[in-house]
Amino acid sequence: MDQPVHVVALTRDPNTSRLPPRVDRAVVDFANPATLSKALERADRLFLAQGTSAEQVQNEMALINAAVSAGVSHIERYRPWGRQHVSIHSTGT
Repeated sequence: MDQPVHVVALTRDPNTSRLPPRVDRAVVDFANPATLSKALERADRLFLAQGTSAEQVQNEMALINAAVSAGVSHIERYRPWGRQHVSIHSTGT
């Protein structure tokens, strides 16, 4: 039997109304890593689908680093040509 999944959408727009009613939202600022960490506090999976921008690589790296620090165990990165699993390796520290 499938378990219900709690979905939280990370967004830069606090006033977005494009999300379905059952989806919670967390407002993030990629220039403020604390907002990323806070948004990922209880997450165990991250599905990363970010639009193209000049800061895309920097923003994705910041989000992946915050996810690893928060203990996220599974990250999928979506690309128009397909999904990519991001391997997470513990340093043992």
